Amino acid sequence: MRPAAANRVARAALVATALAVLSLAGHAAGGGGVDPVGLALVVLLSGLLGAALAGRSLSWLKLTALLVAGQGLLHLMMTFTSSHAHAGGEHGASAMVIAHVCAAGLAAIVIRNADDLIGRWTSFLRAAIAAWRLALARPALRTELLRQVLAAAVPSTTALHRGLRRRGPPVAPVFAT
Repeated sequence: MRPAAANRVARAALVATALAVLSLAGHAAGGGGVDPVGLALVVLLSGLLGAALAGRSLSWLKLTALLVAGQGLLHLMMTFTSSHAHAGGEHGASAMVIAHVCAAGLAAIVIRNADDLIGRWTSFLRAAIAAWRLALARPALRTELLRQVLAAAVPSTTALHRGLRRRGPPVAPVFAT
């Protein structure tokens, strides 16, 4: 899989997971029920939305607007698949709207920041794998790489000796008379 394709797959999975988890949490926090059928539909639609967004980079405003629309759609889906009565002891419609808007804003923050992080980690992993392949292909580099890894992992003994040179019982003070 090419690096660009790997980034798109990771981004699609991130969008789908963030949207599904946060929409379910927002719906439950607003007093709505979660039914297994609704859960399956939320996961399915979140995956489709994640795949549709995989190749695009969206601004904060567009991403948040899209996620709010997704929250609304998923709310309607969960409303039709679960018991969702707003009666005496439950939260009102305003609490549900606030919970979904907060979930959409949090999803936008997660997606925008994690998108940058995915790019950094995949480029780091590609560089590390390339370095290991090069080192394994050449015995001289393999020995040097192993020496550097061990030097970084094992603390220097000179640091230990410095602290031990003057250790021992205290010297009795000598008073000049």
